[in-house]
Amino acid sequence: MSSHSNSLVLAKLYEHVNRRGKRYFVGRIGAVKLLMGETGNVDRGSPVWRTSAQEVGLAREIAADEGGR
Repeated sequence: MSSHSNSLVLAKLYEHVNRRGKRYFVGRIGAVKLLMGETGNVDRGSPVWRTSAQEVGLAREIAADEGGR
C-alpha cells in the first residue's frame, strides 16, 4: 500500500446498526449527507455497498435563494 501523505480526507463515516441488526455508515461532506449501506449483493466474493448523497438544510436554502435571484 502506498503512503497516505498525499491523500485528501473527504469525509469521516460513522458506523451504526439499525434495529434489524444491519450495519450502515453515515457522514457528511460539507452540507451533503452521505449514507452507505450493504446492498445484499456479492461481487467476486465481497459484499457490495451503495453510497448515496443527500443535500441537507443550509445547502437547500442557499440553492433556493440563488434560484430566486
